[in-house]
Amino acid sequence: MLNMLIAIMGDTFERVIENRDVNATKTKLELMSDLVSTLHQTSAEEEEDCFMFIAQPDDDEGDEGDDWEGTVNKMTRLTANNINHLGYQLHKKSDRLQDSIDEFTRKD
Repeated sequence: MLNMLIAIMGDTFERVIENRDVNATKTKLELMSDLVSTLHQTSAEEEEDCFMFIAQPDDDEGDEGDDWEGTVNKMTRLTANNINHLGYQLHKKSDRLQDSIDEFTRKD
């Protein structure tokens, strides 16, 4: 049980470290949102023209994994995706090669 607890704590720590940049940006945006009310604006139009906050997610190479996913599971899933993609490319190339062989044999 103690080993399982240590593994869960290690995985949780790793997830927090991996998401450190996202959490830092989120905290900064929350602080900026709180501080906007302390600035002096004379009208609602000025308030709209004063700030523009843009937050974009970082694309992680088409990564569509679960939010609670450790590094080992993520690497396993990405490796499986890469193997499937390579298999598809190999199948496509072998079909083209077979078509070339068939065309060559018809010419003879």
